[in-house]
Order: sequence, then structure tokens, then C-alpha cells
Amino acid sequence: MKSILLINGALGGRVGNTAMLLKKIKRMILKNHDNVKVKIIHLHPSFCWNSVKRNIKRADALIFSTGTYWDSWGSSMQQLFEKMTVLEGSKYLVGKPAAAIVKWLS
Repeated sequence: MKSILLINGALGGRVGNTAMLLKKIKRMILKNHDNVKVKIIHLHPSFCWNSVKRNIKRADALIFSTGTYWDSWGSSMQQLFEKMTVLEGSKYLVGKPAAAIVKWLS
């Protein structure tokens, strides 16, 4: 069974606009694909890197999502990308399908 990890790096966490969007995306994926497991994780300023790293390693595909803050991504997403440098060039990232969704409100 394939797995897709949806990572919410928005400051709104589990209740913000980005979280609501990810829930809809998860429902759409599960509705249209049979043998797919979809997991959403919500980052927060003091997220557990070891837990997130385990989820990234296990996933077959990644979708990163965030809102925009001062024309940039959320601080939790920044922390994640900094911590993920230890995985650069590894089998856990190279060749793995990935996407980014940036929720922008004007």
C-alpha cells in the first residue's frame, strides 16, 4: 500500500485554513484511490523532529503545505526544512514525489 504524507507547516495548526484544505485533499485522494494511506501531520514550533523524520522516511510521497506570513512560509516549515538537511541526498528524499501547497490570502 502506498502512503502519502501531508505536512502542515502553517501557523494555524490543526484549526487553520491550511489544515482545512489538507482535510479536503485527504478526502479527495482517498475517494479516488484505493490502495493509498494518507496521513496529515501538523507542525508546531516545538515539533518532535524524530517523529516527523520517521513519517517522512516511511512515506512514498510528500506534500508540504503552509500559509504565507510576511511573504514567506511559516516558521515551523522553516524549522522542518532546516532539520531535513540531514536527509539530503538520501533514499528517503531522492526520487520521492513531492509537492508544495502555499495558501495565500489577500
